[in-house]
Amino acid sequence: MSSRSTLLLALSLALATACSSSSLPSFEARRAADHDRVGTEAFRKGDLETAEVHFERALELARSLGDAAAEAGACNSLGVLEEARGDADAALARFDAALRIAAPDGSIDAAAAAGAWSASLNRSRVLLGRGEVEAAEDALGVATAAAELLDTRAARAAVKKQEGLVLRRSGRPADALARAREALRLYQIGEDSAEARAGRADAHLLVGRLLREGGDPVLAVASFRAAADVATRVPDPALRARALRAIATTLEELGHLEDARHRYRIAYDAARAANDPAGAEDAARGLLRIADRQRRADRREEAEALLAAVETPIPPS
Repeated sequence: MSSRSTLLLALSLALATACSSSSLPSFEARRAADHDRVGTEAFRKGDLETAEVHFERALELARSLGDAAAEAGACNSLGVLEEARGDADAALARFDAALRIAAPDGSIDAAAAAGAWSASLNRSRVLLGRGEVEAAEDALGVATAAAELLDTRAARAAVKKQEGLVLRRSGRPADALARAREALRLYQIGEDSAEARAGRADAHLLVGRLLREGGDPVLAVASFRAAADVATRVPDPALRARALRAIATTLEELGHLEDARHRYRIAYDAARAANDPAGAEDAARGLLRIADRQRRADRREEAEALLAAVETPIPPS
């Protein structure tokens, strides 16, 4: 299953692109978009039930008003919600519905571009997560065409980044790294928004993972640090925690145990602040490994306490 920061990025980028795709949306479309925004904020806080209520309301409004763009957007949001719950089949059903609404005859125009772009990227991500690499690659064809119609660097960058992920799974690391770097370049020269900065941080993470897998851990750590820095300025605690865990894991592999331990501890706090239990658990298990390698019973006890605390969620603020 995709990380929560990845899913939040999918929601926020799609919402920003949909809102910018029309210079003067209708009053009704703005009402649906408002529900999408409130739902996205609830999702950010880990309150999936509230998020679902608002996404469903956005869908009902869009259907009652015959607003295909808003309807596709709401279906995409609900698909991301189902993905967060771990139901890939339900997520794909929502994304497929969004694509049918945005492009009922298979063709994409400017009005349908945002919904088709988001649905295709989302489908590719879920299919790749299920190991259906060829199907994930096929989904990117529609996303590429839609990104050209949207004519934003952020939309093109998101497609390039997903291409990098697909190529990585296809066993083509050099091509994957080239796509990831192109995505990063597009984010760096593109529009400056919280969503674009989050996309840039995620692209830094992908570049770092590919560099580490290619045997260049020093450059990988530099890329992970850049990701953490950008995520701090978004701000996105869950994304920052992912970057810090990536730094810690690389340092742990290199044998720099104290530095790794420091990063895992900060990552734990960042994940807890983001109400991201999976991220916090991963960081706590890293601390456990470090304690065992250092043969420090006191540090193992501390790590075990942190791991136990993961089961106690932080209430949404």
